[in-house]
Amino acid sequence: MSQAPARRRWFLYSAVALVFLGGIWYFGFRSAPAQRSGGGSPFRNRNSNQAVPVRAEVAAKRDLAVHLRAIGTVVPVNTVTIRSRVEGQLLKLAFTEGQQVEPGQLLAEIDPLPYRSRLAQAEAQRKQSEAQLATARADLDRFKQLHGQKLISPQQLEAQQALVADREGSLASDQAQVEDAARQLAYTKIESPISGRVGLRHVDAGNVVRPGDA
Repeated sequence: MSQAPARRRWFLYSAVALVFLGGIWYFGFRSAPAQRSGGGSPFRNRNSNQAVPVRAEVAAKRDLAVHLRAIGTVVPVNTVTIRSRVEGQLLKLAFTEGQQVEPGQLLAEIDPLPYRSRLAQAEAQRKQSEAQLATARADLDRFKQLHGQKLISPQQLEAQQALVADREGSLASDQAQVEDAARQLAYTKIESPISGRVGLRHVDAGNVVRPGDA
């Protein structure tokens, strides 16, 4: 009678142990794939939900640089070909290729000595014409007095008046010659007419240039 209860207790303990081991096996192998697939433990989920550090900037208005890469052709707004207006030896070039220049800046200089000589000759001729005109006008005043006194004929007075007009014409012509000579002398200095960047030079210092040469 004492062996039967002992056997029942042994079977009961064995059944409980099997159920306990089966539960461990079931939940242990069931939770392993979930952890590998991202389920994880509560502690792991708590770590994955931590805040991600970000960079903060103060809002401000500024330019946004936008770079476009493309193949194109650069076309200047204005293009000027610098040409010589007078003939002479090129003394110097006052620029380098690619240099930025401003209006009125000296680019080149042609030998000015021949043109200075021409200007001096024109000025001397003008002075001579001025003296001749002054003499003719003085004679005209005297002729008018003599004509009023009936000492000379009207033809002589008219001739003197014509001489004064001729001297005035000569002086005007000489004045034009002086202005032209001064202009030619000024052309020996070649200056930039606009602001911009200088291109290629086509002649070197020491060469003789002629009107129209670039």
